[in-house]
Amino acid sequence: MKKLVIGIGTVISIAFWVACDGLKADQSASTGAVKRSAAFSNTVEKSLNGIAQADASTMVKDAASNIDPNPPNTQIWFSKQTVQRVYDLLKEDSAGVNKPDGIRIYFTNSGIVVVSTRDSTGTDTVKLHRDYFTHSNDADLFKSDSIGGIVSHDSDTSNGAMLYGICNCDITKRCLTQSTHDIKRSVAETMVQSFKGSPFNVKSEWFDIKMLENLLTEMHDEQDDGIRIYFARGVTNIGRPVDIGKARFVVTTTRSVPNTNIHKDFFDCSHPPLATTIKDRIKPGGPSQDNGELCPSNCDGVTLPLP
Repeated sequence: MKKLVIGIGTVISIAFWVACDGLKADQSASTGAVKRSAAFSNTVEKSLNGIAQADASTMVKDAASNIDPNPPNTQIWFSKQTVQRVYDLLKEDSAGVNKPDGIRIYFTNSGIVVVSTRDSTGTDTVKLHRDYFTHSNDADLFKSDSIGGIVSHDSDTSNGAMLYGICNCDITKRCLTQSTHDIKRSVAETMVQSFKGSPFNVKSEWFDIKMLENLLTEMHDEQDDGIRIYFARGVTNIGRPVDIGKARFVVTTTRSVPNTNIHKDFFDCSHPPLATTIKDRIKPGGPSQDNGELCPSNCDGVTLPLP
């Protein structure tokens, strides 16, 4: 398991973070506690796509109990601004008691639940990737009307979801910047097009925070406008053999098509044909993102559905 997606941190634990040493230290600690308590007093228990924790639990439980034998093709689009705000929130959380290490995406019958996770410490029995829902309600993310993304079952490639088609255009040269999450476009196409025909057979998939950083870097460098998350299935040579056929997610970046409301998948890869200072932009056969950790194969930190 990669050691690279938080239990609930309380205001009380933050308030007593400063050690006391004499009257002056006591006063400083008290002042710090007041400031920290005020900063975290307006909290919310929500997923990163704006779903209340209790509702998220119900959605995940429903997917497990009311099994759809043939769930539809599904893809969810999020704007670059929303992805940036998710990342900013995780960075803000890292200054407190929670130390985010990534995100966990749960399958549901109506879309997804995206949850922040932390690398647990102290007396926690689960040391990696524990879900947490407590965030500041003042965060920009929770003020966004687009926090939930746009869920679609449209598999028409003319509307931007290119992985429902076949391109035959994989890049053969090594990408200049590589990620453990990168997969070839042809593999991503096979995974996405293999989704239909079987029920959900996993609960969730976890991705490290570095994947978010990579996506944001790519979007800023390439002027992309967002990401698309596809429902997919594991295939040969991706992940472990035991995960072949299991439900997974594939993530692509997108670009806005001028004078339309279409967000088209954008595949790009930089590679050095002569030297690392020379970049050859190749389209459209660059990498998509996958290679997360699946539950039930690996369920460390999974908390949904609630007991």
